[in-house]
Amino acid sequence: MARGEFLSISLARSPGHHAGRSGAAMGCKTLGFCIFNNAAIAAVGSHKHRDSGVLLLHYT
Repeated sequence: MARGEFLSISLARSPGHHAGRSGAAMGCKTLGFCIFNNAAIAAVGSHKHRDSGVLLLHYT
């Protein structure tokens, strides 16, 4: 970090993972809607700062 180099990893769930069809999913007390797409925000930020890029892995 002293040289201004950064390497980061984020293991994040997909947006909206707390929301079920009829309300809160899996016993959650709130709907917890994720209104931002974390992967898209990371990709745009990387592009703006001319970083090496973003790797997205999708799993089900």
